[in-house]
Amino acid sequence: MLFSQASSVARIGAVAGAVMLVASCGGGGGGGTFLPMVAPTPPATVPPVVNHSIGGTVTGLEGRLVLQNNAGDDLQLSADGKFTFATTLVEGSDYKVSIRTQPLWQVCTVTKDTGKPRPT
Repeated sequence: MLFSQASSVARIGAVAGAVMLVASCGGGGGGGTFLPMVAPTPPATVPPVVNHSIGGTVTGLEGRLVLQNNAGDDLQLSADGKFTFATTLVEGSDYKVSIRTQPLWQVCTVTKDTGKPRPT
């Protein structure tokens, strides 16, 4: 009878050891590795590029006038009125309007000849 009691104790010990082994592995679902769930980062929004035209109004012109924007965008004018340079500028960039040629008998000036385009 002693043999059967020892055998029962050994079986109980083996079952308890197996339960402890499974418990130490985190329940058997993947070897105990923890992978946190992370929400995906939303894509960054890029602000749109905004271009502006540079222009103005000519008054008192008698002859032919050539204006230049940023030393490269020439505009020939021969009458009073509104004008706009062909090349647009990105908002925030610098502009400088100068007189390239003017009638010999006139003295032309440009007001607000430098600045940065801004929203209208």
